[in-house]
Amino acid sequence: SIATMVGCPCGSDRFRVLILGLGAGELHMYLLSHFPCAEVTSVEISEDIFRSSQQLLGLRHGVCRARRYLRETGGFEDVGGVEGARAGQACRSEVVISDAWDFIQQQAESSISTGQYDLITCDVYDAAATRWNGNQDTVSSPHVDRASSDAALAHIRSLVRPGVGLAVFHLHYDRQFDWYYEQIKAVFGADQVALFAVASNDFQVVA
Repeated sequence: SIATMVGCPCGSDRFRVLILGLGAGELHMYLLSHFPCAEVTSVEISEDIFRSSQQLLGLRHGVCRARRYLRETGGFEDVGGVEGARAGQACRSEVVISDAWDFIQQQAESSISTGQYDLITCDVYDAAATRWNGNQDTVSSPHVDRASSDAALAHIRSLVRPGVGLAVFHLHYDRQFDWYYEQIKAVFGADQVALFAVASNDFQVVA
């Protein structure tokens, strides 16, 4: 698993994680539950998915701040419906409602955010980026082209803490796989990238 692969340096004060693609919230909650030093921000494009994960999938008591990123202004607005941080405690768990690549660009252009994350995970392709045709072969949409652009990958690289941080990309083996894998190697450096099979057609690329 990602958490096992990376571990957590809890001798340090902070271990900052950015999850691109909240989904059901399992990784978000796992990191909070097992690593007390973790500060987790998940980015999810759909507020409906976030609310479903709160009501049905275990995030009900796991988020102390929820904000929507406003692309037009570059600012944020609270979306409510979360408990907030406990008295005397910092907020360790945040969800941002946003297109992942808009948020990544905003973070990369902020000097405060450069090199701030110890771990970035990227799992935003499947629902928005692929569909199944009659031959059960995945067909990639234009969203993959945007996600795979050198600029988006360079933004992710700039946000990872130099020397110790990792970026982990969850990919399915489809007709875009080889091309996207080569894009990651080109941006991060081929000698800095490792490929792990996690299921028959699922892979994690660690950079």
